[in-house]
Amino acid sequence: MNIEQLGYIGFNSTDPDAFTQYATNALGMQSVDLGTGRPSFRVDSHEQRVVVETSDKNGAAYIGWQLADAAALQAAAAEVQATGVAVEQATREELEVRRVTDMVHCRGPAGQRVELYTGAAKTTEAFNSPRGIPGFIAEDLGLGHCVLSTRNLPETQAFYVDTLGFKVSDYMIDAPFTATFLH
Repeated sequence: MNIEQLGYIGFNSTDPDAFTQYATNALGMQSVDLGTGRPSFRVDSHEQRVVVETSDKNGAAYIGWQLADAAALQAAAAEVQATGVAVEQATREELEVRRVTDMVHCRGPAGQRVELYTGAAKTTEAFNSPRGIPGFIAEDLGLGHCVLSTRNLPETQAFYVDTLGFKVSDYMIDAPFTATFLH
């Protein structure tokens, strides 16, 4: 499997208005109204990179990993299923909310929904940060990173390495917690 980038993240939020204030005023993301009823945010030419889902809890809702094209997506879905992990096709609504042409999803051991997709929608509108930030370094590089919290690091690490093809780049042991860095 050849994941090209971390394309988007969906967050659960008990207070989407507070999340919007933080994303725009503190982080400098551009709030965009895409007609989905969900707060969405841009950092580059993608129509969105962050989506907020109203929830009774806070935290990651889904993580979107981009693949090159439909053939790569189908091959990736088959690879994941071959490991015994159930893979589902996205609904039309999910595709609209994520602003992608095709997507499959499964659950990782840490509980987060893992989405593999292709065809992210882009815009020609200039990025407009409320903080005057000229832009973030994302584009073809993606979002850069995300942090997953898990009670079972070995199982989560095995999923990302053995199932999704990530590589371990570094690790930290009990200082102040155990962590593995993947790329």
